[in-house]
Amino acid sequence: ISDQYQQTMEYNANKEFQKETERMLNYGIFIWNADSRMISWSDGLFQIFEYNRNTLVTPLTMNWYFNQIVEDDRERVQKVVTEALEEKKEFEIEYSILTGKGNLKIVNTKGTVVVDNKNHPIRMIGNTRDITHIKKVEVDLQRNLRELNRSNKELEEFAYAASHDLQEPLRKITTFGSRLSQKF
Repeated sequence: ISDQYQQTMEYNANKEFQKETERMLNYGIFIWNADSRMISWSDGLFQIFEYNRNTLVTPLTMNWYFNQIVEDDRERVQKVVTEALEEKKEFEIEYSILTGKGNLKIVNTKGTVVVDNKNHPIRMIGNTRDITHIKKVEVDLQRNLRELNRSNKELEEFAYAASHDLQEPLRKITTFGSRLSQKF
């Protein structure tokens, strides 16, 4: 087997490994080029955003990306990304998107700005993770916790009332027992 063939096989295996990892962990990788303003997406991001790489005719730009974000979150995300570019720093933000199929998802994006030797941004790289399921579980847990706290409060109130109501018969038994003891 030639070295070139071996390298091709390793490259293909690594690419498949990356795709499977993205699918299992529900994330995707992006690279935004500061000069061209174009974005490159891994297959994982296409899956999260529910677009087909081969049929998407719109070029992937930052403006196009911001339009995928729900209106309530869009300005906040733009501000965080702009600040990261200006200050050449990392960022992390959680927000909601509307996918190509019209589904609402909650995602978490982490990114960092790569600069040249003159400290000018040349690209932004990062990953976006679909955390919709995690957020749903958190909401369910909060709801269950509220229900549990309400139930505990009702049980405490019942225990207090039951304890109070049972004290009177005990007092009568004690009094009756004392009278029997005195009499006999």
